Amino acid sequence: MDRHLVNHGIAAAVLLALANPMFAQSSNSCLPIGKHGAFGCQDPNSPVITNGVVATGDVDLTYDPNTGLLDIVVENTSPIVSGETNPVITRLAFNLPSGTVDAVHLVSQSGTGGATPDFDLDYDGSQSQHMGCLGYFDVELSVQGIQGGIGNPNASSFAHPTVVLGPVTFELLLQGPGIGSLTSLQIATATSQGGHPDVALALKFQGGGVNGAESGWVSNGLVCCPNSATVDIVGQGCAPTGLTVPTLTAIGVPMPGEPLGVDVSSPSTPNGLGLLAYGFSITYDPILMQSLPIDLSGFGFAGCTLLVSTEFSRIVPVDANGNGSHSFEIPPRLKWCGRMIPFQVFFLTNGGELLASAGLRQTIGS
Repeated sequence: MDRHLVNHGIAAAVLLALANPMFAQSSNSCLPIGKHGAFGCQDPNSPVITNGVVATGDVDLTYDPNTGLLDIVVENTSPIVSGETNPVITRLAFNLPSGTVDAVHLVSQSGTGGATPDFDLDYDGSQSQHMGCLGYFDVELSVQGIQGGIGNPNASSFAHPTVVLGPVTFELLLQGPGIGSLTSLQIATATSQGGHPDVALALKFQGGGVNGAESGWVSNGLVCCPNSATVDIVGQGCAPTGLTVPTLTAIGVPMPGEPLGVDVSSPSTPNGLGLLAYGFSITYDPILMQSLPIDLSGFGFAGCTLLVSTEFSRIVPVDANGNGSHSFEIPPRLKWCGRMIPFQVFFLTNGGELLASAGLRQTIGS
């Protein structure tokens, strides 16, 4: 058991790391808890705890490869039960990529209101921490009962401060052969063994107050952060003289489990059919086996360029105003986080002239 461990050895390791002239950048990842894509051990269809109590939260991971310091900020966002701070987060478990870390120390833990956080740390690199149906994990932070656990900051406090009201920040020191190249995303996607797929983090919630019996395991939802999703224009489109270049507009925010696609506007080709091409690259097309962009002048389409890879293509009809749409749902899986999907649409006039949009690159939140 490693309890509130701040000793001379850890302090020395931190100082040496800070003095090391490395320039790797810190990285940040977020893990929503009990939200879209999450699992619960109490209900196969919903990440709730006993008696249907909803349990949700947010976990932010910030890792500095220069120091080996991992900051974990945990916030309880569960719906408020009148007069109580429940459900309370009492245990948290996560994994570390195999072969990167051989020791983990709890340097500090701090809260913003109510009681003082009082978590203990257990670490075993062989994933020995069992968290119900969510599987086995390397690292566990836990409290006894609910004293020093994490409650919703907007809930009313107990007469005697029992739980932390507000986010709790844990500072951990990681030591091992791979800490210099480790990133927060690698930690956020290091999944458990022997449980649900795509579970990187498990939280135990307890409801019902100090003597409450309601409790349950709830997992992270999708690791992708919506605020890191991006949409941008690639290159330029083309159209014959006097006609309008087609345009593409993103549908929604590119996130797993949500629709991904484009709205098409081509007013110069009313009631026409467009060819929508999309794939995973703007530098190489594995179907054509050529680098991108590809000048289409040699095919008789002067001034036009293929800007995106063509792993996929769809016919998109447009109405009398030249408007159409195509979308699909991204599978709610971790592997889609950070992936880029660029789109480009093409139309032919009755005379065989080409109209092409600029590329529209959508990068899924990472």
